Amino acid sequence: TDSIAHKFYGSVWSDLDSIRGARYSNGGKPIVVVRAMSLQGRSNIVFALPPGTGVAITRSDVEYVVTEHGTAYLDGKSVRERCLALINIAHPMFRQELLEEAKKHFYISQSQPGNSFLATYPEKLECIHTTKTGKQVFVRPIKASDEDALRAFFHKLSDRSVYFRYFRKLPSMPQRILQRYTDVNYSSDMALVVFYPSNNSHAHELVAIGQWMSDPRDEHSAPEVAFQVRDDWQGEGLGSYLFRRLVEISSFFNVDKFKADVLGENVAMQGVFKRSGVPYTTRSDFGTLTYTFNLTKVERETPPPV
Repeated sequence: TDSIAHKFYGSVWSDLDSIRGARYSNGGKPIVVVRAMSLQGRSNIVFALPPGTGVAITRSDVEYVVTEHGTAYLDGKSVRERCLALINIAHPMFRQELLEEAKKHFYISQSQPGNSFLATYPEKLECIHTTKTGKQVFVRPIKASDEDALRAFFHKLSDRSVYFRYFRKLPSMPQRILQRYTDVNYSSDMALVVFYPSNNSHAHELVAIGQWMSDPRDEHSAPEVAFQVRDDWQGEGLGSYLFRRLVEISSFFNVDKFKADVLGENVAMQGVFKRSGVPYTTRSDFGTLTYTFNLTKVERETPPPV
């Protein structure tokens, strides 16, 4: 930085020259790195700067913001997307306050749950996976800022794929479903998303999602497991991989059972379950198969020490 409070460490243009020089250099990226919380215990990510604050780098010049809690990619993003991304990397102590300020000024939807901001993002679950045909994809837990990526994913699904997943035709994905799927608490609700290509954090596309969701009306019921793969990515083994991975990590979150409702004509999803090796029971009701999986009977990853 060129200054801290009223003490200057560089010339007036030093920050701007550095950031723009990085942007215009071959392969360069303008990155701002900051501690999420100051030494005085205040958030370094704030909703608005105090009056009279000197601004050396404009918001349009910043491409990445990095804190110890993650990375926010901001280039080309809307105000709503920027808010969600920055709240996600703020110190957990201040996320709820930032969320409420953004809602108050209508920068984000009033219905935004904020579940993921109150939880610890399980970074340990991020990985690179190689598909059947040798393509490398990036797999990670979903984030609230993935809402637009999930919407784009939905609009690339065929009518048949949408019907198999939601049991009805949907011209678009309702906002409440987008928020429910992306803003999760990483415990009773969990989702893994698959991006391609694996080495480009902002030009990649969401090609598959696997999730378990609990019924908020019945905390004792088994979470519902589901997965969906974009039509042009089917046959890569991603459905089987996502189901297997969800089973493996379920022990981290004290989940011992899954349930799934599958249309009788959805033979692909039924095949994934049959080949998985996870014991299950089924019952049929008007063309829908309900699976109940006992996860305690299979080998799962050992939860990390608390």
